[in-house]
Amino acid sequence: MKKILLSLPALLFLLATNCAKEQSYLDPIAPFISVVTQPQSAQRGNVRFVYRIRYKDDERTHIVAQYSLDGVTWNTATEENHFESEGAQGIATSLAGANHVFVWDSIADLGLIGVVNVFFRILPVGNELGSVFMGPFLLDNRFEQDERAFVSLGTTTLIAVIDVNSMIVVDYIDVGLSPRGMAGYTAGGIEYLAVAVQGSKKIAIINLSNHDVEQFVSTGNVPTDVDFVDGSTQGDLLVVPNYNDDDVRVFRIDTGNVITNLGDVSVGDGPVGGAAFVSGGVHYYAVTNERGDSMHILDLDNGNNKVVSNRSVGDTPQEPVALTGTPWGDYVFVPNIGSDNVSINYESSASFLNVLDTPLVTEPAPSSLAAVNDFRGNIGTTMAFVGIQSDKKIQIFRYTASDPVAGIEDETLSPMTIEDAPRYLLAHETSSGQYLYITTLPESKFIAYRISDDPMTYLGSVSLPQTSGPQHIVIR
Repeated sequence: MKKILLSLPALLFLLATNCAKEQSYLDPIAPFISVVTQPQSAQRGNVRFVYRIRYKDDERTHIVAQYSLDGVTWNTATEENHFESEGAQGIATSLAGANHVFVWDSIADLGLIGVVNVFFRILPVGNELGSVFMGPFLLDNRFEQDERAFVSLGTTTLIAVIDVNSMIVVDYIDVGLSPRGMAGYTAGGIEYLAVAVQGSKKIAIINLSNHDVEQFVSTGNVPTDVDFVDGSTQGDLLVVPNYNDDDVRVFRIDTGNVITNLGDVSVGDGPVGGAAFVSGGVHYYAVTNERGDSMHILDLDNGNNKVVSNRSVGDTPQEPVALTGTPWGDYVFVPNIGSDNVSINYESSASFLNVLDTPLVTEPAPSSLAAVNDFRGNIGTTMAFVGIQSDKKIQIFRYTASDPVAGIEDETLSPMTIEDAPRYLLAHETSSGQYLYITTLPESKFIAYRISDDPMTYLGSVSLPQTSGPQHIVIR
């Protein structure tokens, strides 16, 4: 009979493997990990793994998470700062097996990489044979957006131009004095950007094909915002609130990008920002009055741009956000930075833009808001993101109610913790997903998330000039 001699390392490996098999059925003497869910399709950004640790009841252990592009060379995986992810230290165990979540920030480790095969493993510290091996699975971190973000830097004279695919500043546009609110539009087949130049009584019109300021248009005293209105009965419009004049100036965009003044409309004390929207086939403009704690609604299909609604909101309201086309009506959200809440105004067949009796209560100093319909493709699900300027976070609210009066707030989700205090939020949707863009103070950052991913994917941040006071965002 032929004898088979095993080397000492091979013998130890067989013994360890045999023990591993036995310990998966008997009381384990070291932590063992098994996979619960692993990626079945192409992943991007934050990749979520659910694993199970089997060990003694009421014990704690540590793990190491690693990724590899070839299954041979392994690198430590960066954990995403996500509320579900449980870290690598002090992980609870049980004899029956306890489920845990690790969320991998693949962009931090691999950047905006194209399609690659990735292997992933989670090891219990001190028992490498008890690890779980996952993959290969496809990873595709391409941003897939051929767009630019324009960010007004309020304490400078500049507009920063950011390539959102590479997250790099590619240009600065000088408008002469401090820029604030902006709106993009197309006229004669050319893309333009209208900018409220707060340090003057003008708006700047920028040709986006060459980033040249083509003209300055006179408006009122301290313009704070610009909104574009597409296809009103008066034509395409630009609407500008003038903070120190307590009015709104309406302009028509005529042939050749000639900007024609249609006149001023008196509103409340200190109009700070506005939102244009269509409801019931009518073009409206909502403007919030920071010093007057109120909101006016203008009918822009009326030749006189008539005020059709004047109502109280909260203390020190900021720029409103309009959201139309939800299954339960059309909305205007108003973050009230002085009263720590959001006023919710809605339009129904019975009443025009009524204020809900109970505002949405937030954490202190809600400075801005963004909202998206049909979140992650779920028809009828609306998400509102509220920037909390007093803290480095964004509160998230999910709405699915069919009756706004009975209770629009369906669920409050765990907040997003970000790297600086949010100043302005913008939700944007393309064929590649839903995105959330953020400017921050005092560190002057531009931050991007793909919120249609589950969990949401952090796409990176851009450091803008310090103390530049980044304000509004336009994506074109």
